[in-house]
Amino acid sequence: MTGRYVTRSRRQWRPGRPHRRLLGLALVTLAMMAAVVIKVGVLQTIDRPGLAARGEQQLVDTVKLTADRGVVFDRNMHELAMSVPHTSVWADPRLVTDKETTASTLADVLGVDRTSLLSKLQSTSEFVWIAREVDDDEATQIKAMRLNGLFFLPEPKRVLPAADLARGVLGQTDIDGKGISGVEKAYNGELTGSTGSLVRERDGRGDSIPGGQRRFEPARPGSDVVLTLDRNLEYSVEQMLINQVQATKAKGGMVVVMRPTTGEVLAIANVTVPATPDGSVVAPAPVVASANMALVNVFEPGSVVKVITAAAALQQGVADPLTPMWVPDSYALAADAIFSDAEKHAPESWSLSDILTKSSNVGTIMIAQRLKAAQLDHYLRAFGLGRKTALAFPNESGGILPSVSTWTKSSMGSIPIGQGVAVTAIQMLQAFNVIAAGGDLVAPTLVAATINPDGKEVAAAPAERHRVVSEDTAATVNQILQRVVAEGTGQNAQIAGYTVAGKTGTARKPQDTGTYEDKDGKFHYVSTFAGFAPAERPQISTIVVLDEPQGSGPDEYFAGTVAAPLFAKVTTEALRQLQIPPYRATPSG
Repeated sequence: MTGRYVTRSRRQWRPGRPHRRLLGLALVTLAMMAAVVIKVGVLQTIDRPGLAARGEQQLVDTVKLTADRGVVFDRNMHELAMSVPHTSVWADPRLVTDKETTASTLADVLGVDRTSLLSKLQSTSEFVWIAREVDDDEATQIKAMRLNGLFFLPEPKRVLPAADLARGVLGQTDIDGKGISGVEKAYNGELTGSTGSLVRERDGRGDSIPGGQRRFEPARPGSDVVLTLDRNLEYSVEQMLINQVQATKAKGGMVVVMRPTTGEVLAIANVTVPATPDGSVVAPAPVVASANMALVNVFEPGSVVKVITAAAALQQGVADPLTPMWVPDSYALAADAIFSDAEKHAPESWSLSDILTKSSNVGTIMIAQRLKAAQLDHYLRAFGLGRKTALAFPNESGGILPSVSTWTKSSMGSIPIGQGVAVTAIQMLQAFNVIAAGGDLVAPTLVAATINPDGKEVAAAPAERHRVVSEDTAATVNQILQRVVAEGTGQNAQIAGYTVAGKTGTARKPQDTGTYEDKDGKFHYVSTFAGFAPAERPQISTIVVLDEPQGSGPDEYFAGTVAAPLFAKVTTEALRQLQIPPYRATPSG
């Protein structure tokens, strides 16, 4: 009895399955508590720096402060491009409580697509742009709404105070204030300042915590750039070019005005006629082009290149200005290379001076035959053709001048008269400046100085210059060019009270057909006049280029008819505005 009782009693107290579960739970609880204790220890010791950094990242906000971009001034310190404070709107989508309503409200104020805004507000990002550089009225309306999750950031917006004035030269910036064309791109490094920052401690709504952490690093503005351009002259030249393009029904035009002895560019006008969207016959009014065509576009210059051919022949001693030669009205270099003058004439006894004054193709080619191809090529390149100028302007073209090794027999006929080569307007004027500057090539300059944020002005380095032809050669060509204007093809370039030197150029324009004739067998022309005044001591040089002028008669595309008169108007205005008097010789010379 007793033994059985004891046995039953042991069975009663033996741990069963429920008791084993309780023991397991206790062990798991102890293990979890141990893990928590260990994790707390790790967090307080090993992971403490990382946790602190993550916590600070959630509470601390760093805002980049955009630096003010430098101002672009003209030579008289008139603003041409500047930055004006505007407000940009951004959002933290996590803090926007009612995304649908917020998107609709903002779309109405900003006049933008609601769906696009809603997509931004539904982003998982902490930062999305809502609108950049909004108008003051729009910014005020949005601020007054006090919408959750919306924030405002001051940003400078680039503006041109004189609207489209010289816009092809000045160029543009992108939405972030980086120069993407023109002077804005060429001098982006000088104009761009150093970005600043504002570090602030914020609460869950994104608002600054009073008394919280705050660190301010101010942005440093960029340097100002002072151009050699004259704002008033630029405006006058652009308006005169617009009028002439319209009057001659041209496709566009370019004018460059310079100081030939210093290389300073005073005005660059680029005008185009926009394409008609509906294909109507009536062309739109000419407008200031957004591209700096005078440095980017190339054209075959025609007879203005004869100045280089003449200078090369004089410098090499194979011609003199007064010795006559018999010049027919046509000349064959090969069976398929026959060149002729613009007007038929009997063989004439003409000197080099006569040849340029009458702009004889045949006479110029005959003079060029006295030169070796390599010699002519050397002078064309020495005068600046075939390479970019020292301006280093974005997208500037170096023109087209075939390697002399590729020249054919006909090349010694076409190239001396300006066909088969292509130039920019600035290149061609630079070549004329060699004559005006007494035989030196003076590199063009567009920047006069920079002014750093501390107000210190740093003058630009003087223009590079080097000898191309002798003073005697330059003086002789100068005299011939004066005669071109006084009694030759350039008579419409005369300026009352001043002696003018210059040359016409009327060149056939290559067509998509691969020839100079279009699909209808018609020729198109580019008309050019380049020159300087006062011729005795040149102070102003100007080039005028008109693209496909129509005129009102069959011959009124000639440069002497359409380009020379505009040269006279532009140069007269430049002489007046810069107060340059006519040359008056003194007893001492």
